[in-house]
Parts: sequence; structure tokens; C-alpha cells
Amino acid sequence: MTAALDIDLKSSLNAFEWQAKLQLEQTKLTVIFGPSGCGKTSFLRAIAGLDTADGKVIVASQAWQNQQGLFLKPHQREVGFVFQQPQLFPHLTALQNCLYAMKRSNKKDNGEKLTELIELLDIDHVMHQLPYELSGGEKQRVAIVRALMTNPKLLLLDEPTSALDTRRKNHFIPYLEELKKSLNIPILYVTHSEHELMRLADHVLLMDCGKVIAQGDLISILTDHHDKIFVEEQTASVFDGMVRNIDHEYELAHVDLNGLNLVLKNQSFNLNEKIRVAIKCTDVSLSLQALNDSSILNSFEGTIAAVESRKHPALLLLTLSVANQTLFAQITKKSFNELNLNVGQTVWAHVKSVAVIV
Repeated sequence: MTAALDIDLKSSLNAFEWQAKLQLEQTKLTVIFGPSGCGKTSFLRAIAGLDTADGKVIVASQAWQNQQGLFLKPHQREVGFVFQQPQLFPHLTALQNCLYAMKRSNKKDNGEKLTELIELLDIDHVMHQLPYELSGGEKQRVAIVRALMTNPKLLLLDEPTSALDTRRKNHFIPYLEELKKSLNIPILYVTHSEHELMRLADHVLLMDCGKVIAQGDLISILTDHHDKIFVEEQTASVFDGMVRNIDHEYELAHVDLNGLNLVLKNQSFNLNEKIRVAIKCTDVSLSLQALNDSSILNSFEGTIAAVESRKHPALLLLTLSVANQTLFAQITKKSFNELNLNVGQTVWAHVKSVAVIV
């Protein structure tokens, strides 16, 4: 199978060295995650040809640069780039900004595509306004449409929510989720937000100090490198699931997490809808037996696979194997000792439905 992306780059600019490699067989949304200053944006800019770097960039079988001296200039690369700041033309309306981008494309169906994107990102009501009249989230949605109107083979998003407050971020993220479902091109998305990582990523490129320290599917990266991603109290287990049943009497949804049945509040789900849930380690409690008389709706039998110390000496992080999946639980060392817990022991893990983040 021809790789959707085959990228291997390294650079030394202003005494900062970075190196990153990414190969994808399918068109997925890849989150490039890591702390500020680790090289995430530099990697994106080099892919787009905005900065020079040594190596190769091959997108959909087309070489944009290689070790033999080929180097396409930015305008020659079929790439859409959305920066942290939208950078819309201030003298053009939102619609005119998008129409300007269409000049770079020779496709005849762009009018229909523009209409579809405007509807998908819900910006029809702002298309005749100037950029200064738009909110931060509206500007970014217009910038995304403008980038896509060039019919790129690759979409680069560099922390598009960084200028938004929490409320506007929460309003913006669902549009990105719908966008990734509708596009058939790879998306590289830079962020250092754990929430955006969990919500959006199919594939993860984990960077630190200018190097890729791990890459792979979201769940395996979160499981194996949780210490590099989460603040301790935010450590979470992430699952992809499907809504199998909705109890309308109590407004609860039953979700199949690859063999685990999770009960959570119904949030206007549809039957057989695919959703992603995250369970914080601090929202999991343990017992040696099943709890028959309890208000907790979610109880899973599992095995303690590993035990880690936390920064605070009172706490431990337990890795549980539950139906061949990983569930993290943070408990006190006192509870661990009083329950006489050990690696390999069978326990019951309890999760409140209200603690599940969708």
C-alpha cells in the first residue's frame, strides 16, 4: 500500500536541533503532542516548506523534497496550513477570503465544496463580515475553509485553539471532529492540550526536546507514556466505544468498550454511534469483592498489572488489566496496604457514570 505520508526531517536552526519521522499508511488525524518548545511547530513549518530542513517529504506518492536536492517551494506544495492566528486578509470578507483561496485550485466543483464546508463548520452567518467582526473561533473556522479551498493533499493545523478561551475551545472542538470525519486527507494537528489529544487523535506523534520519543495509536500511547502526557491527577484511560442501547426511562446509555459495558448519561446519542470516553484515575475506586448494594453503576473485574509511586508519598497509581484493556486507578498507599493488594491480584474497579468524560 502506498503511504499517505512518508516524512523524515531534521534541522538545526538558531542552535535548536530537532528531528521527526512520520509514516502513515492511511489518512488519519495525527496529533503532534509535547511541551512548548519541543519542535512541534518547526516540524509543521518544514513540511510546508516555510523553513528548510534536511530529509524527505512525500505526500500521496508525490515528493515535495528529498535527499537528492528536490525542494518544492511552499506555493508548489499542495498543503493547507492553519496557523495559531488565523491570518485572514483584513480587507476581505470571510467569503472573499475563501474565494481568494479558490484561485489556487483548478477544480470545477469548488463552488459546491465551499457550500458544503461552510455548512459543515456552521459559518454561513458570518461569510459577509470582515475579520474584525468575527469571534476567535469563527476566524479559525473561516481559516480552515480557506485552507481547504486550495484542495490540499495534507492539512496542517498549528494549535488552532490557542487563542480561544475554554468556553470557545469547547465550542470549536466538535467542528474539528466533524471535519476529520468528512475529509479524506491526512491531518497533522499540533497541540499541548491533553483534552484535544484525547478528543481528536487517531495517531499520536509524541515529541520532547526536539525528538520523537514515541508514536502510535492513541490508546497505546496514552497507556505506555501517560507520565509524559498527563499531570498526575489528570491521568486517564481512554476507550473507543459504540452505543449499544439507550434507556430512555432513566436517560442512560449503554456503551460497548470492546467487551466492557459502560453506563453513562445519555447525551443525545444515537444507537451504534461511535464515541470516545476517558476515565480519570481519580474517579476509579477499588474493592476486593463486587459491590451489590451501591449507587455506582460501573464495576469491572480486573487484575493489577503494575504499581507506580506518585509525587506525593501518600499516593499510588495502579495499572489494571480489565478485559485485555488498561484502566488506571489512583489510590492511597494506606488503602493499598490495608487491602493487602499486590501485582497479579484480582480486584473490582468502580467508576461513577457521572465521572465519565465524553
